[in-house]
Amino acid sequence: MQKYLINQNDKYVSDANSKITNINNFSNKFANAGYTLLELIMTVTILIIALTVVVANLPASFATMSPESVLAHTGNLILSARENSAAGVADETKRTITFDQILALPHRGVEISLTPKNIGANNCQFPTTSLKQSVICVSNQAFSFSTSNVVNFTRFSSKTSEPHAIFFTNTKRQLALLVNQSGNLVVAEYVDGEWKSRTDLQSLFVVNKDVNTKW
Repeated sequence: MQKYLINQNDKYVSDANSKITNINNFSNKFANAGYTLLELIMTVTILIIALTVVVANLPASFATMSPESVLAHTGNLILSARENSAAGVADETKRTITFDQILALPHRGVEISLTPKNIGANNCQFPTTSLKQSVICVSNQAFSFSTSNVVNFTRFSSKTSEPHAIFFTNTKRQLALLVNQSGNLVVAEYVDGEWKSRTDLQSLFVVNKDVNTKW
């Protein structure tokens, strides 16, 4: 019995020595490469921490946006220009929003365009429009709009020279921001094959709490 225990003990010692030898061999490989095992562990730990910090601080442009959030940013941008118009700001650039300015907003995952992907159902009387205008039917009302890439507000009037529409699309939703000649904003959504007014989304705009939603 004593001989058996001695043999078992020798086996455990031999296994332990084998594992120690493997660890030493592993360490020696990195030591030969100029690194100790401790240095390697510290390096990997620092890299993990650095990667975590980078991911946590990614700018908004790298985050997938929703059509509502992009529309909200655009609407507030337009309302700022309208407020400058009402205040009589002489600098026209502060009363004007260009399509390039809108495209510069974070909108990852959302397509922004001046024409809709879908015209929708023709369930209202479409007026005759110029070559520079398009028209969609929104909640049984025709809305003609310019495809110009500039929204300009006349000084002191809060009005635009022509109506505009900006469309926000992702794989799930299609939203539209309509700006009529009075400078009023209306949100519409493409649902079940037609454009419908979404007055419940007017709360997205924060620049001016009294956004007029009349056509």
